[in-house]
Formats: sequence, structure tokens, C-alpha cells
Amino acid sequence: MTDSLLYSDTEEHLANLDHCGSRDLRRAYVAIVIAALRAGYQAIPRPKGAIRELQIREPEGAQPFAVIVNQNSLLFYLRQPALRADPDLAEKARAKFAERLLDDGNSSNEVRIPLRNERDAEDVVEWLFSA
Repeated sequence: MTDSLLYSDTEEHLANLDHCGSRDLRRAYVAIVIAALRAGYQAIPRPKGAIRELQIREPEGAQPFAVIVNQNSLLFYLRQPALRADPDLAEKARAKFAERLLDDGNSSNEVRIPLRNERDAEDVVEWLFSA
């Protein structure tokens, strides 16, 4: 991501941070952004109506991950591009985060991991983005 892209998204990143209900949740958001950028992804904040979202995109445009920003939690999504790239990823997530996963099934069969604090976010980014 170029510096100009990062700076052009600053207002939306700040809006996402303002939407977080605690300092710990804001730190979790920042940890995800930094880890995604270091791993070569783009971290693009996008409002979707009343919903605040962080899109984590590959340079080519595919969006393997997303984060929905709520007042009391972040909801980390393993999206279809990531699940297609690694057919075992959903099962790996279930094994690693079994006690945390939302398993009520969404229409896209994406894996959703609620993050309530910085430690939760660090667990996910270390698992996904560590070399």
C-alpha cells in the first residue's frame, strides 16, 4: 500500500476507531491494520450504511478477509477467496478458535471470529499473517 493510499483512508480509519467502544478494541483494530499491511495486504476502511467495515485485500483486488467494527467487538471474517486458496483453512480456524467461532452459518459460508480485545486480535493475526 502506498503512503498516499494510507493517508487517503485516514478519515475512515479514524471513524472506525471512533466506533470502537473501548481503548482495547481500538488497539485490536490497529493491530489488525498493521499486521495486514506488513503481510502485503491493503487495509481499506469502508462504511456500509450504518456498518463500519475494514476490507483486507490482496494487491490484485481479491478480499480474503474482512472485519466488521462493532461497539463491543470486531468480527473477523475468513472470506471465500481465503477459503478457496486454502481448502483446510476453515477447519484450521475451527480447531484453533473453537470456543470463539460464530457458527450460525452465514449465506456465504464464511468463517467468523469475534474479537473482543487486543489479545484476541493478536491471536488471529499471528495465526494468519506470520511468515
